[in-house]
Amino acid sequence: MAFPEIYACLIAEDARVELYRKLTILGLYGVAPRVEIAIKDMSKPIGPLAFILFAGGTEGGKYRIKPYVISNEEEELIKAPPAEIEIPKTGGHNLLIRTPPIVFPKEGTYKFALDVD
Repeated sequence: MAFPEIYACLIAEDARVELYRKLTILGLYGVAPRVEIAIKDMSKPIGPLAFILFAGGTEGGKYRIKPYVISNEEEELIKAPPAEIEIPKTGGHNLLIRTPPIVFPKEGTYKFALDVD
């Protein structure tokens, strides 16, 4: 079964899940794919970061996901273990992925990716 299509991704400091599938978003950095985060001291971690994914409808099912934050040189900045999730059959979904604090080694462009099995 196919994973639902992701049609938007917000990047923020955090998000809190509320009643009726609402989210309170804290410290919004922006909407992917173009998000700029100002970092004063590159030797110190920032975050945690929250990636809020908005996805379309699906038949539902269980999935194994693994998020990545990677540099242009393909260096993984977070070592997150895979997680099992279940998505119900509905018209749309919000998926919240939180990272631990991240040290970005230098100025540049970094990518968020999500592997799904």
